[in-house]
Amino acid sequence: GAVALFFAGGKLFGSERTAETAFLAGESFLAANAAGTILKAAVGRSRPYAGDGPLRFRPFNMKSESTSFPSGHTVSAFSVASVVAARSEGTFTPVAAYGLATVVGLQRLYARRHWVSDVAAGAFIGTYVGRKIAASAAARAPAATVWVLPELDEGYSGLRAAWAF
Repeated sequence: GAVALFFAGGKLFGSERTAETAFLAGESFLAANAAGTILKAAVGRSRPYAGDGPLRFRPFNMKSESTSFPSGHTVSAFSVASVVAARSEGTFTPVAAYGLATVVGLQRLYARRHWVSDVAAGAFIGTYVGRKIAASAAARAPAATVWVLPELDEGYSGLRAAWAF
């Protein structure tokens, strides 16, 4: 929602750079979360509140107590923050963007929803994807593009992903 408002604000106030940054942040958000969701399913790490400890894994078990690694909220926050930081000028905006993303990760630890390594991995994934997308846009090189689109059909809903390289 915040990215959509960011995009709308850019269009409303005539700032194509802001609108493009918001679009890239949305692209980063979708791509990073697709990777994070696949990892959550494959790893199946137990959450702190489940009481099983950090070394309990139940791969391909999508119950909430088995989807700790990586932190999806942290992936989301850093995927957007890294695009905003990469496309901004000066130091205030990058510090603020990464600072807010860090607060998201710390909250996930405080709420006992994730282990430190879950948050660190989420920050890495989000930052990596965001920087790659921002760098690709800066170079204006369509070398690799990822599309993640919703798919709704009778009896089925999900996401379809495509990668052009």
